[in-house]
Amino acid sequence: MFGARIDVYGSLNLDNILYVEDRFGVEEATRVVKREVCHGGHGANVAKAIVENGHESVSLISMVGQDDAGVALLQSLTKTRINTERVAVDPILPTGRVDIIAYADKRNLLLFSNEISRSENFIEHVRSSWKDGADMSVIFDLPTDLMLWLIDRLDLSRAVLCLNSFSARIISLLPPSKWPKYVIANIAEFNVSGISSVPKDSQVIVTCGSQGVRVLNSEGEAFFEAPSIPEIVDTIGAGDAFSGAFVAAMQQGQAIEYAVKSAINYCSRTLSIHGARQ
Repeated sequence: MFGARIDVYGSLNLDNILYVEDRFGVEEATRVVKREVCHGGHGANVAKAIVENGHESVSLISMVGQDDAGVALLQSLTKTRINTERVAVDPILPTGRVDIIAYADKRNLLLFSNEISRSENFIEHVRSSWKDGADMSVIFDLPTDLMLWLIDRLDLSRAVLCLNSFSARIISLLPPSKWPKYVIANIAEFNVSGISSVPKDSQVIVTCGSQGVRVLNSEGEAFFEAPSIPEIVDTIGAGDAFSGAFVAAMQQGQAIEYAVKSAINYCSRTLSIHGARQ
């Protein structure tokens, strides 16, 4: 299973992060400790985590602009052994950028998002570069219409849908027959998703920060504790790290209980490292 192909559909951006001393309102967030530019995007972060957890055949389906940022992002991905053949370079649109404030209490605030992955050019690229036959497909951070288009074509028994603040309610639009095998969401996304029951053969994995992880299916719910972390250094990208580690373990044929525990442990390690997205 280690040679099986995993396709990851998602964003590839530059993250501009302002680390500030205290938590103020947006207008008062001026006590900047440092600034950092990271190579990010949900799709890229998940793909990196899958590779770091032992799976080497990972393809990223995304887009960058024909600019210095795009060149740097592609070079960075090449070093991680992620297949970038289906990362398009758009000659007109700039590479996506996300501005984030990282507060001292480890909460993060998205200030600005200019993501190429929400453009019509990106949507057309995904549709035109579609390839059947992936052993597992991961959908993260895409426009709703594109997500639904992919769900109509994927082998849903081998699909993972990662919800975010933009797409949390997409799951409520799907009939039971169109649910992917796995749905991953944090507790805030789950609360607004409208999920009241889980169809047979699907699993919903809900990350609850320091409170652990819930796994829901048609038969009930299981709970997995999160380990105590002496010092949380950086929370940006933690959810992506969890998702990637979970996907890698499931593709390796592990039981879901093992996959969740493995993902919790990997995510916990990234929380204790500054700049884990790199």
